[in-house]
Amino acid sequence: MSIEYIKRPIYFDRIKPFIGKQIIKILTGQRRVGKSYIMLQLIDEIKLIHPGANIIYLNLELHEFDSIRSYTVLYEYIDAKLVAGKQNFLLIDEVQEVKSFELCLSKSTGRNKM
Repeated sequence: MSIEYIKRPIYFDRIKPFIGKQIIKILTGQRRVGKSYIMLQLIDEIKLIHPGANIIYLNLELHEFDSIRSYTVLYEYIDAKLVAGKQNFLLIDEVQEVKSFELCLSKSTGRNKM
């Protein structure tokens, strides 16, 4: 996915040291300020740092993900996309659209796969 975007080094540099660390990172802020593009920049950086990594990206504003609105469906989707033997990265845009999403994330990170 090659999208041109404005790089935001002040914000990105604060996140970069945590790429690959098994902690949940959350981008917060007002709507339309560039959080999604910071996430796309993270994907590009992950590809550079971890070539061959499995990147799971969901933008829950897109119609193709309309069926993912509960944490159980989200968990099943993620579980089906994980690749054993690879470093898996999960990025979810608009995660608040999923009811009780935090239950899914705590289960997933507990499996040491993301």
